[in-house]
Amino acid sequence: MIKTIQKHITSEEIINYFKSKDIDENWSFKEYKRQETSKLTHGYHRYPAKFIPQLVEKLFDEYAFGEDVIFGC
Repeated sequence: MIKTIQKHITSEEIINYFKSKDIDENWSFKEYKRQETSKLTHGYHRYPAKFIPQLVEKLFDEYAFGEDVIFGC
């Protein structure tokens, strides 16, 4: 059984959160070349706004804990 916890977060709360953060260079992926950002099926279609796999992996590593389930629709 998966528990779902939903909390409404306002756009103002999100903006304030990001304003309170310092820039963290650990989230920079500028050292990767184009051929290094096409893992598995990621390079089948060109799409200018897609996330590079390294960013998604870092997000999972940082924010998915224990029994968290992350899925897309």
